Amino acid sequence: MAQLYFYVPDAVAEDLRRKAKQEGLSLSKYIANKVAPKTDAMGWPIGYFEYFEKNPISDDFLEPDDPPPSPSDAERLKW
Repeated sequence: MAQLYFYVPDAVAEDLRRKAKQEGLSLSKYIANKVAPKTDAMGWPIGYFEYFEKNPISDDFLEPDDPPPSPSDAERLKW
């Protein structure tokens, strides 16, 4: 896991420490929890869900059929 170093004003640092303590988290974990959702490195890209809220998938979008079972699945599924 990467380590990052950054500078913040003393008042900001104290506020972050206080909030982390209130949530029972280390300062590092508290900041990581706040920063990670603001990036696209942890899953869905930023704005992904907002895009589809504004541009819903049309009603004629077809859901694909389930693929046939593989030969190993077919043998296993025999009763």
